[in-house]
Amino acid sequence: MSCLITMGLAKMDDLSDELKQWLSTRQRLLKCSAAFRDDGGHIMLRREVYDPEELMEPLRSEAQEYFANKSNL
Repeated sequence: MSCLITMGLAKMDDLSDELKQWLSTRQRLLKCSAAFRDDGGHIMLRREVYDPEELMEPLRSEAQEYFANKSNL
C-alpha cells in the first residue's frame, strides 16, 4: 500500500505504527464483512474499526488527514 500524504510527499513509511496497524485491521475486517455479505450473512463492526471519527486523538487527526489527502490523489 503506497500513497502520498500530508503537506509534503510523505510515504506510507512515514505514518505512525499505530495508524498503519489500524489501517491494516480496518482493511482486513471490511473485506471479511464484505465476504460475509456476499454469502448472505452479516457481521456488525464497531464504528471505531472503520470510522476515523470514532478514534481517540492523536490517531483520529492522523487518520482524518490520511483519508483527506488520499481522496485528493
